[in-house]
Amino acid sequence: MADTSSVIDDTCLSYGNANDAGADNSEWVIGDFYPEDIGLRHAPVEVKWSHRPSGWKRGWSGEAPGTSMTLIVSGSMRLSFSGAAEGDVTLSRPGDYVMWCPGARHDCLALTDCTVITIRWSDDTRG
Repeated sequence: MADTSSVIDDTCLSYGNANDAGADNSEWVIGDFYPEDIGLRHAPVEVKWSHRPSGWKRGWSGEAPGTSMTLIVSGSMRLSFSGAAEGDVTLSRPGDYVMWCPGARHDCLALTDCTVITIRWSDDTRG
């Protein structure tokens, strides 16, 4: 399915496939890095759809500016957080999630083949 944006009766719609949409954008499928005319630019929220093979490891992340949440769709993944008292969180049941504050550094290890959704939003929206 091609990524599509349209306006129908004053309702803005965007639809497509997360694998396709993220292919050229480091797996991020919604975010402020998209050109506005594509329809996938919905700042202050960003959404990432990721497939990881068993054993895949990400090194320590930089400090992201917003609050983030990772949700497991299938498989299992361990996330480790620098400086956290409960530093390791394993997501293994569909729907398990972990949420962290801006600036928290983390790394990830796919314990099995897995699919995850990561959502990041700006804390400036709390008003």
